[in-house]
Amino acid sequence: MLSAKTVKNVVIIALLAALTFASVRVLAVHPTGQEGIEDWTEMFYGYETFLDREINCMKVQGWSMERTLNDNDVVMWVQASPSELSAGDIIIYSNPSNPSSLIAHRIVEIDNSAGYRFSTKGDYSSQTDNYWVTSELKGIVIGVVYYRAP
Repeated sequence: MLSAKTVKNVVIIALLAALTFASVRVLAVHPTGQEGIEDWTEMFYGYETFLDREINCMKVQGWSMERTLNDNDVVMWVQASPSELSAGDIIIYSNPSNPSSLIAHRIVEIDNSAGYRFSTKGDYSSQTDNYWVTSELKGIVIGVVYYRAP
């Protein structure tokens, strides 16, 4: 089993690699460097609005998101307001029955008739969760470091 320090180092290396690749692409496309940050963030395909925020990491435990997220993968997430989210996004929220633990599930429905609330489900499950996510929302997943046993 990997130590927390090893997982942290892997995440940092992955982020540095992604940023290096994005920087090289921008220099190749815009050699004068005159364009703005919006050109650089194209590489993140829809998550550019989140790149100026603190990136948090969380190790995945369990099977509810299998095929997309597996046991020991590390998700990178940022805080997001409810109005920034869409159906299909994977969000992080506090477990309603155990607020000290976090859950990563996909949004399947948004109800904004009286404030925002989200219906979620794990990708492995055929049924939605039996609760709506409201104030438990922490953020949106913007990346994954996949774990593979040696």
